[in-house]
Amino acid sequence: MMVVQNIPDGSNCVGDRRRRARAGGGACSRCILEGLGYSVYARIVPLHVVGDLLGGTVRLAWRKLRPYIEEERQRGGSQKTFEWFQMARYTIGAIFTGKTSLQIGGRTKPIATGSRDVASASQR
Repeated sequence: MMVVQNIPDGSNCVGDRRRRARAGGGACSRCILEGLGYSVYARIVPLHVVGDLLGGTVRLAWRKLRPYIEEERQRGGSQKTFEWFQMARYTIGAIFTGKTSLQIGGRTKPIATGSRDVASASQR
């Protein structure tokens, strides 16, 4: 994901070697997110879990990788390339507002871990 995060917004894959290397560097992320999107569609992974854990990552990755995916769709002649990744992005975007759990009153106390909690362990 570090490769994907460093792709400039609005970048495209037409041009020099560096741009083509970015497209290749994001290939692994595209495949993982495609599988994740299909897992949501097939109800293997609940959408709220993906939204909570990776919602921001999915939205960022789609924004950065979209030009590469569109170029690949054009080159291959199929709009189905990475369709599950796209579905996950737009479904997450429609449901989740982008607020973090801390902004909406998430847990602020230490989480208990068995017989000891995090706060008492850090005081020792």
